[in-house]
Amino acid sequence: MTTASQAIQKVRYTHDAMIDLILLKPGISQGELAREFGYTETWVSIIMNSDAFKVALAARRKEVADPILVATLEERLRGLVDISTRVVSDHLTMRPDPKIALKALEVGAKALGFGAREDKPTGPAYVVVVPPREPTTQAWMNRYNPLPPIDVTPEPVGG
Repeated sequence: MTTASQAIQKVRYTHDAMIDLILLKPGISQGELAREFGYTETWVSIIMNSDAFKVALAARRKEVADPILVATLEERLRGLVDISTRVVSDHLTMRPDPKIALKALEVGAKALGFGAREDKPTGPAYVVVVPPREPTTQAWMNRYNPLPPIDVTPEPVGG
């Protein structure tokens, strides 16, 4: 059975076009992609979950993302956060408002990684019980094999 990660071994021109459309419209659904390219939604899902597609998408995304634009956006966002912080701080200094103060505290603490965290399990948990060591393989088999021993002594030939 072919898994999704093995579905395609290399990216074809239609997959490249699909990647470009995904980058052009990041919110596009798999259903919309399926209609656009004449595939079923299931096949689009299989393609998108394949290792080859994921690698090609990451590489193309890296090509398209201009590091200067990304840095500029980060700088602008940091500046916006700085100005917003000063405005809220000045407002609270002039007119203390518990609701605004609590909201600012909540947002700031969350941004800094403080506060209650949701510890979600990352996957199924398994408990494996390992039996104690035995001195020989035969001793282990005698102790843990639930089936009765099988006599494998060969019968004499011609007898």
